[in-house]
Amino acid sequence: MNFRKLAATFLIIISFARLASAQGYQTFRAQLDSIRTRATWSLGPFKIWPSLQLNVGYDDNIYGTFGDRAPVADYTASLSLPINVYLPFRDWLILSFSDSPQYDYFFDLDKERAFNNSYSAGVRALLFHRFVVSGSYGVERSKIRQFSEIDRRIFQEVKSSSGGISLETTRGSSLGFIGSIRQYAYEDVTLEGAEVPLSRALDREEREGRIEFYYPVFTDSSFFINFGYIDYKFNDPESSFRDSYAYQLNSGIAFPLFGRARGTLSLGYRKLIPRDKNLKGFSGPVGNTSVELRLGRFNFRVRYLRDIPFSYGGNIFFVSNNYGAGLSFYLSSIIRLDYDFSYGGGRYSEPSAITLPDGTREVVERNDIYRSHSAGIAFRIIRNTGLGLSVIYSERNSSYDLYDLNRIMVGVFLTYEF
Repeated sequence: MNFRKLAATFLIIISFARLASAQGYQTFRAQLDSIRTRATWSLGPFKIWPSLQLNVGYDDNIYGTFGDRAPVADYTASLSLPINVYLPFRDWLILSFSDSPQYDYFFDLDKERAFNNSYSAGVRALLFHRFVVSGSYGVERSKIRQFSEIDRRIFQEVKSSSGGISLETTRGSSLGFIGSIRQYAYEDVTLEGAEVPLSRALDREEREGRIEFYYPVFTDSSFFINFGYIDYKFNDPESSFRDSYAYQLNSGIAFPLFGRARGTLSLGYRKLIPRDKNLKGFSGPVGNTSVELRLGRFNFRVRYLRDIPFSYGGNIFFVSNNYGAGLSFYLSSIIRLDYDFSYGGGRYSEPSAITLPDGTREVVERNDIYRSHSAGIAFRIIRNTGLGLSVIYSERNSSYDLYDLNRIMVGVFLTYEF
């Protein structure tokens, strides 16, 4: 992810990564054609897609400003070498492997330097020309700002495994079932205003079963609808009050990865029910919409994200909303101007107790408002590869002053989306 997109999603989007995985389906034949025609390299039967991601920047507020703490600034650099390898076997089997090693370097803050890595392996098999059986396993370990309510970078490790079966038709529609297990493990560190380490509060296992239906509606685009059940089980007995289960229905249109229109338009409804019947749950709309449209020299972007991430504080969850819009204008074939704006908030259903900087405890009602502006310029180097400069200003205004935050980031990035 380039620096501009990192900043545009900095405040909220990490919370919705799981939602995004519930959408986007490619039929077996479409995936096989894409692998054979778009692979960068071929090594015998192996099809390889390598890439390079490079960001160099400046962040004027690495840790946030809880209490009277002064902002800490630093220069940063990030280098990542993602690679995807596919091994198609005739017309009925696809083996895949991906790896994304990344090193984040901080010029002054030695403790923030980190090696991140995500890898996964998968298999898809086409049986009887109609049924697709799939399975995958992956591990993602990263040190980033995982949540909008947490200001500092923390380690998160997610181990996931999934399996499914789908019935595909010659017209490109599919009906399938997918089951998955995800295990979340966090850094054993106690953050500002809290009494327990992050690991004890949020380490958990999620088990999900989901039915999906896809139907082609435009060129390389599909209407989808899915319905699923998720069970959440927290590891530490003191966090068992967060144990819960949820039902969720999503529907929308998945646009292609390449083309004039890209992204996903998705809205849904979710009901979260705590195992403890004395605690308040959630029932309401959710969304994960991020769509781009290229018209001549203009590229328009819109985004709507709404979910209920688990909270590190005394609440089970908080309701998180984010609205965003952006515009890119191509001054010429080699120069592009970018601007993105996002607005959102975090709303907590119950008051929670926090530890103040002087060590005393206080019960507060917290509601947050987020805003961010991103402006940049990019220059084409070769084909769709470009080099850009971006400046981002983001802020959080909270009903409780201790959580107010302002941040400026400046970065140079490499992009493949010119």
